[in-house]
Amino acid sequence: MGRCLFHAVAVEVICVIGRLAVQAESLFHCVFLLELRDSCVFGCSMSECTNRTIALGFEMLAVILWSAAGCGAILGLDDFVDAETTVMGSGGDAPTTSSAGDAPPASSTGAEEIPTVPVLRIPLNDAYLGTMRKSGSRRPVFSWEASAASAGAPIEYELQYGADPDMSDAASIVTEKTQYRPDLDLDGELFRPVGQRYYWRVRACLLGKCSDFSPVRWFNIGRTKCDFNADGYDDVAVSAVGLTVDPGAIYFYYGAAGRQFGQSSNGVVFEPDGVGGFGVSISCAGDVDGDGYADVLVGAPYGGDSKVFLYRGEQGDRFSGRDVTELRAGGHSVAAAGDVNADGFGDIIAGGDGYAAAHLYLGGPPDVFRASFPITLADDGTAGTVDQTLVSSAGDVNGDGFSDVMVAFISAARHVVHVYFGNPGRGFDAVPKVALEAPSDDPIFVSSMASAGDVNGDGIADIVIGSSQLDRAYVYFGSAEGPSSRPDVTLVGEAGTRFGTAAASAGDMNGDGFDDVAVGTGDYLDSLGVVYLYKGASTVRFDDVSVVALYSLSDRQTGFGSVLGSSGDVNGDGYADLMVGAPFADAVYVYLGRPELVTPAEADASVSQPHQASRPFGVAVTRR
Repeated sequence: MGRCLFHAVAVEVICVIGRLAVQAESLFHCVFLLELRDSCVFGCSMSECTNRTIALGFEMLAVILWSAAGCGAILGLDDFVDAETTVMGSGGDAPTTSSAGDAPPASSTGAEEIPTVPVLRIPLNDAYLGTMRKSGSRRPVFSWEASAASAGAPIEYELQYGADPDMSDAASIVTEKTQYRPDLDLDGELFRPVGQRYYWRVRACLLGKCSDFSPVRWFNIGRTKCDFNADGYDDVAVSAVGLTVDPGAIYFYYGAAGRQFGQSSNGVVFEPDGVGGFGVSISCAGDVDGDGYADVLVGAPYGGDSKVFLYRGEQGDRFSGRDVTELRAGGHSVAAAGDVNADGFGDIIAGGDGYAAAHLYLGGPPDVFRASFPITLADDGTAGTVDQTLVSSAGDVNGDGFSDVMVAFISAARHVVHVYFGNPGRGFDAVPKVALEAPSDDPIFVSSMASAGDVNGDGIADIVIGSSQLDRAYVYFGSAEGPSSRPDVTLVGEAGTRFGTAAASAGDMNGDGFDDVAVGTGDYLDSLGVVYLYKGASTVRFDDVSVVALYSLSDRQTGFGSVLGSSGDVNGDGYADLMVGAPFADAVYVYLGRPELVTPAEADASVSQPHQASRPFGVAVTRR
């Protein structure tokens, strides 16, 4: 009995000291709780009681030093780790669910406010980051907006990231900052499919009260969006369109280290029977079925029926095209849609000549995708009688974690570009949220359009639209509300050069963290085709310093600049690369990214096919 009395008194003394040290009324109740846990009610020897009392003393010392008041801190019940610390989860150690306020209050100040849920910024959902071949490239920057709270104490954030969607293996980081970058490269598979998908989320805590975790987002480490054979290099597909009796074909070129890219093709897929215009449009589709291999989307708008073909990526050194799904939808314009419902599968969109609507297909396992029906995105009547629809991913232009899409409804009298916001589930909201306009009185302004990536580094995707009629290109910045209907930046080309014939994101070609934009002139009449590369920056002005001119050889009338491809990083050095088509020269020129981009820039490599007047090569090149 003496040892029990000794233990109880010692516990009470420890709690009183702690209460005096941190002024936390909740500590007044520690005697009873600690007695339940460690007292002689459970039976202990004198030495055991002494050891437990000493341990409690150290626990209380931690409370005093860290000002972590409340019995939860002493009893080890808090699931929030103080200071900027990494705690690796193991088999479910990391919390997988959270409810607001589940952490105990830190003091008796009466503050019950719970901070708002952090809004995630970067990495963007389904982003492709780093390479397995370059050390230091797999350390992504995690960034989020500051949470709101009226209390004067600093807000702390818990970041969790790991390779399992349920966060069971997540690393846990606690910091007062709103961004974090790992000290070491994240792990990824070295065998096909290479790389790894990671998931992340953040919550905010104030005085022991924690918000819910943000919705989980994901990104891909060491993988690339246009990697058809999943070896870690982006690949390129180029179309040769049959104009008469010769069938069209798609040529595949697999990425490789250094300047080996394009030395020979890695497979050819020929035009199926009964269609025409095979390859007029082509796009990387992303990973539609979730197998780790990128897929390819090919449009065939002519012939008996307009069709779209989805070819699935495959292992090996040659692309066979054996696994294909045929879709009856448009074909004049096809594009990856990103992941509009954030289910982890890439989605696709198609439009075409004579169509007053675009068709959106949601990705999924092969059996689910083949059975799905397209979602129709129709004009609201503002464009008049629609003759054609052009489609593109917009990226995530409102930062909500869902990819968005845009559709240009083209008529003889007016061009209208509608932006549709992604949303969860398989029921896509087919009501446009924004209508993009040109800052001029000319309603005929759309020649090309694309997601621009994130040119100003705010964590939200932007849009570029080329207008060859006006020799202009327009950049619309994304925001939490989506893009404004009017452009934020106008790029002005030389009059009469048809500047804006092609426009695309070039990715981050110089590795400065900002995506770059490419705009082509095409070489009509006697002008020399030129592609202008505009380097992104936090304050985007796109002045003369930020522009790099990409020229073709001295040849004119090659169509250089009228076709742009942005497949990604084809040589695996961590810099995005750009492809420029010259279909009348049967060639595609490759410009490799590097830290210093200077003007004029010459091509680093090229791919070509023997000239056939009836089947020009380079009519379309894959884009991400």
